Amino acid sequence: MLNNEAFRRIRYALELDDATTVKIFADGLYTCDEEAVKKFSRKDSDETRVIFPDKEFAHFLNGLIVHRRGGKPAEVAPNEAINNNKTIKKLRIAMEMYEDEMLVVFDYGDIRLSRHKLSALFRTEGHKHFRECNDHTLRQFLKGLAIYCDRQRQSQSS
Repeated sequence: MLNNEAFRRIRYALELDDATTVKIFADGLYTCDEEAVKKFSRKDSDETRVIFPDKEFAHFLNGLIVHRRGGKPAEVAPNEAINNNKTIKKLRIAMEMYEDEMLVVFDYGDIRLSRHKLSALFRTEGHKHFRECNDHTLRQFLKGLAIYCDRQRQSQSS
């Protein structure tokens, strides 16, 4: 999945406005302004969008972890490559989700996973039980995350 699409969907699911997103980038040790956030957030069909490089996306995900949990951001390698598995792993850390909550989120996204298949997504590449997270799985996870977060907000306001 393109980083721009994942970025848009994460912002939608977590209801992140531009100012908060800039702060998250700062927490991830990356400097950008609201205009850059808007360019990264534009749809693929928009000719004025800017391709969101892996390194900057890694800064965003690390910043999201720091923003939600505190601590120091992880170092981002100059040639950092972000794939769907890393994206889900970093979101799981940021959201402080346990296995049961992850299964609920996938369920909201209309994907039924067993515990074994879920754990396979978090294995290191090359492990015999590693399972690659395809674009459809990540899209459905982010769709489920939006529903999950919305229900969390509703239960807190009641």
